[in-house]
Amino acid sequence: MSRLAQLSRLRGALRPRDLLHVKVPRGEVAPRREALSLMGAALRGRLGLAGDGELIALDEEAELELYALAAELKSLVGAELARALEERSRYTWEAFIGHCLRWWYASAGQRPLLYALKERLADHAIELEVAWAEGERALRSHAPASQLPLWIGGLAGLALSQEFWWAPWPLATSLGLMAGWLSARPRWRCGAVGCAALHDRALGECPDCGATLSSARGSVERATRP
Repeated sequence: MSRLAQLSRLRGALRPRDLLHVKVPRGEVAPRREALSLMGAALRGRLGLAGDGELIALDEEAELELYALAAELKSLVGAELARALEERSRYTWEAFIGHCLRWWYASAGQRPLLYALKERLADHAIELEVAWAEGERALRSHAPASQLPLWIGGLAGLALSQEFWWAPWPLATSLGLMAGWLSARPRWRCGAVGCAALHDRALGECPDCGATLSSARGSVERATRP
């Protein structure tokens, strides 16, 4: 890429941009998720940075594999998103995917590849809605109920005691706290890698990451691969 083209992209990256929202339809991730992760893992240790910070592949085969992975991801998220990324950053789509891979490696498996892509796109005002754990089985677990209803009930009871003489504050506050406790709903937490979403009901599928959820430990094989 010429120096003029690089400067043009850098100026574009510095200009404020409106938020772009892109949604990957359900059912598109599950058939590709494992293959994409394997393609990304195969490039570990084979990408580097030049002196000017430009991403480089350390061998010709790694470059071809990087381009193949970038093409697969582009087909998943759409060419419009890839064009928007190139306009909003100083990277080509392939170089951007390479930087996403380095970010993913640094996370030590704490987040899946598609979630790392989602995070890096957010830096360029691109919101990617993708069920990154679609096709994975994970455990759901009980989470502490929210204390917000207790606070609301207690404050409502205290305010009531200030308005009516027949409602002394200890009684009104206690009744408010009791009402808040009764209205507090139990919550469930998704156990998929990279996701800790809270749900009010014991759902069969996490609406955030797309993982299939279960409470039965004996029947669940939680995925350990990113």
